[in-house]
Amino acid sequence: MQEQLSFKERLEHIYDVPFVTESGILEYDPWFTISPQSEDQSLFTIRLTFRNALRLIMDFEPQKYGTNLVRSMGMAGAEQKLVFCSYARMMSENGGKIDFAINNLYADPLSSDNWPDKWSKVRIHVTIIPISDQDNSQEIPYTDIANEWGCLMMGMVLSLLDIVPLDGSEDAIAGYEEGNKTEVMANRYERNPINRFLSLKKYGYQCQVCGFDFALTYGDIGQEFIHVHHIVPVSQMGDHYIVDPLTDLVPVCPNCHAMLHKKDPPFSIADLKSRIGKI
Repeated sequence: MQEQLSFKERLEHIYDVPFVTESGILEYDPWFTISPQSEDQSLFTIRLTFRNALRLIMDFEPQKYGTNLVRSMGMAGAEQKLVFCSYARMMSENGGKIDFAINNLYADPLSSDNWPDKWSKVRIHVTIIPISDQDNSQEIPYTDIANEWGCLMMGMVLSLLDIVPLDGSEDAIAGYEEGNKTEVMANRYERNPINRFLSLKKYGYQCQVCGFDFALTYGDIGQEFIHVHHIVPVSQMGDHYIVDPLTDLVPVCPNCHAMLHKKDPPFSIADLKSRIGKI
């Protein structure tokens, strides 16, 4: 039986950066806070507060002197902004109501087209109602709910920032490997933990070609193990192509991943599925 990861361990497993988490009870309502750490300082905090066993409220709180942090978020590139919007879309589709404001003015969390270039203030406030579909006779799994929504909220915020991974090397987060330019670029997209988590939240951990699930075969050591494949070959991208993890990345097992790349450009998911009789 697999030992469940703590909130802190799961965040670090997903995003490969160090975190500090705290929790408590205020007037019968549980609360949690999560903060990524950089040079022994907290960059920002995401606060999760449950209310009356009915709703979850999540707030992004920059550190006390977070002007530079907010400014850097506004300087994020088009691809980073698209990933932010993809996280926001997934949260909205799952019942999250997002209140997003830049410089005290409403901003559309699903499209960055009209975001200002310079940011001095940012507000990200998310409300989830109801928090659970369980009846009143069952205990509400507050920690599990905070874990799922907190990881999504963290990914949305991290998408606009450059965070140093746990081992301190850019290679760990970017996924560089020896090889030609196409291989390096593909690995960078596929192994970026922010992109990867968003894709896996959409598809799950089953191979999208053959259906193989490592956890069902190998038990706890196979939990949450899968490769992520870049659907559109990097060689076919134009200079202005922007990767969306929800549409461009898909989980596959290592065997199918290798077979997808048996030709250049790679086989499509549908092509490979037809070869093994899955469609």
